[in-house]
Amino acid sequence: MIYSATCSNNIKVVYTLTDPGLVACTPTVIVEFPIMEADAARIATLNDVNKALQGGFDLKWSGNYGDCQGCVATGGACGNDGGTGFRCFCKDGTHTTS
Repeated sequence: MIYSATCSNNIKVVYTLTDPGLVACTPTVIVEFPIMEADAARIATLNDVNKALQGGFDLKWSGNYGDCQGCVATGGACGNDGGTGFRCFCKDGTHTTS
């Protein structure tokens, strides 16, 4: 689902699989993708953003692939700490290794 949230007077468009009540102004993982200014006017509503996201986009992962493979093998999901640190998100919590 797509939700809009106002954080510190800045409006953010948030795409989340979780309940909108769980959306915080400081999420742990952010994926930003640039758009051309000319396209911004065409993607003016949440419905248009949803259509754009459903169309898909490429994402370049520059993390440690070996750590990620180990994480996924244990049932976790790869991510980072909002900076450069690897994190493995597992059912029992978040870990720095798989």
